[in-house]
Amino acid sequence: MPTLAVCMLSEWRAENVEHPYMPAASVGMATVVRRDTMIAFKMLPFLLLPILLIVAGCAPGAPKPVPVAGTVLIDGKPLTSGFIRLIPADNRAATGAIDDQGRFRLTTMTEGDGCVPGTHDVEVTSTKTIRHGELAWLAPEKYRDPKRSGLKATITGPTDDLVIELSWEGQKPFVEKIDTTGGDFDPRSIR
Repeated sequence: MPTLAVCMLSEWRAENVEHPYMPAASVGMATVVRRDTMIAFKMLPFLLLPILLIVAGCAPGAPKPVPVAGTVLIDGKPLTSGFIRLIPADNRAATGAIDDQGRFRLTTMTEGDGCVPGTHDVEVTSTKTIRHGELAWLAPEKYRDPKRSGLKATITGPTDDLVIELSWEGQKPFVEKIDTTGGDFDPRSIR
């Protein structure tokens, strides 16, 4: 049977229970409340926060996403894998996976809903793990940073033929060796 506690303003009084953290002073009318109910009330703001955030994103004045799909090209040929993000200045980013034909379909809130109209910074990341500790870059690393990429896309309405053009600018795909020790020291040095 759940423990019952008496609650009045900020004072607690144990009822049929000894508890060291509940002072035994209470005056006037009191309400009998189950202890687990009080814990639930304390957690209520944390439980409601995700719902409020979702509702805020669906406010009547908020811009609605429009369907957007397209192709990513690198030096005129389809980029065969990776991810693309269109990042508006004041709204949620839209993302999409790039398939082996260079095609993508953007998602903001629900699968394939697109992105909000406007001018967006663009980020494209395309890498492939060669083997443990080696990462092949299939597109220049600068495109993964929307501030350095120099890429912009303007969306005015639904489209399925947005083209994002990348270039190696005379460079070639490269393999990066990455530290896989997970720390700042060589674990073999520990004795």
